[in-house]
Amino acid sequence: MADFIRMTSLKDIAREAGVSTRTVTRVLKNNGYVHKETRQQIEAAIQKLGYHPNRAARSLRTRQSYEITVITSSVEELHVAKLIGLEEKLRQNDYQLNLLFHHSHADNASHETLFSEIMKQRPAGAVVLLSYSEADLTLTRFFNGQSLPYVIIDSHAPDVDTVRINRAQGVCEATLYLAGKGHRKIAFLGPKDLALSANRLEGYHRALAQLGRSPEYLSVDFPGNADERHNLLREFGRSMKNRKDLPDAIIAYSDRVALPFLAGLLDAGIKVPDQIALVGFDNFMATDYCWPRLTTIAQPTHDTGVAAAEIILQKIAGLPPPAQGWSRSLPTRLIIRESA
Repeated sequence: MADFIRMTSLKDIAREAGVSTRTVTRVLKNNGYVHKETRQQIEAAIQKLGYHPNRAARSLRTRQSYEITVITSSVEELHVAKLIGLEEKLRQNDYQLNLLFHHSHADNASHETLFSEIMKQRPAGAVVLLSYSEADLTLTRFFNGQSLPYVIIDSHAPDVDTVRINRAQGVCEATLYLAGKGHRKIAFLGPKDLALSANRLEGYHRALAQLGRSPEYLSVDFPGNADERHNLLREFGRSMKNRKDLPDAIIAYSDRVALPFLAGLLDAGIKVPDQIALVGFDNFMATDYCWPRLTTIAQPTHDTGVAAAEIILQKIAGLPPPAQGWSRSLPTRLIIRESA
């Protein structure tokens, strides 16, 4: 007969550490006071015995799922940072993530059907939507209909529970910073469809109103293909040498816009920041490795994930929503480097 590996129990840990199982539970859940030396004894026992919580057994016992499904359409750099914050906070509370990819171009009915089928196979305790399509409210209605706790990371759709990033605050701060450096003509570089930049432009307009100045837009097409977009923006940067009325400073819609545009400016022999100061948005890793290094507005990516996890945990616990509702707004941070 095959040997079976015996699972370490809370009683085993308590016996090894010389404490009660209740004290072990307080340490594992990080809930309640435990003396520092006692905590160290318990942590040493956990490590020695190789204890790992048995989620499957606990789910059967409590009839509660300890798996959180995260729905996303991509795992690009900023999303990964948000996922890390989310996963760390949930893991501290003994929940694990199930990552589910969906195609943003699929219709709402397809999303709902797909998720319904997955829920039959792997029931989730809650859902987090990342890289969310503002037009896709079908899933949130489905979650509400199923009484399934959810939160959306960074949505600006109305009447949804979300952790938003205050992009307007970041652009306002950056615009006022550039003005404080003596720049008079500060332009915004973004897509031709200004509605896509609404949150950022709110901050840009707010700062210009304080300064008593008029906005200036440098608008470009944004092709879906990344290589085409890069080439177009680099060529747009080169074309600035032909302008007679160069702005003193430019705030770009994102780092993905700012970096190829910066390359085009340098191709054209335009000195940054001496002739044009440039600010991006997002704080991608590449912004710290180009030259001049790009001044940019950093998103609170890790904190956004942590905040989403906190909301989910409170919902699962059955706590009432705060007076201001579940949604939160987190500030950005201006990272000053050599480009501005």
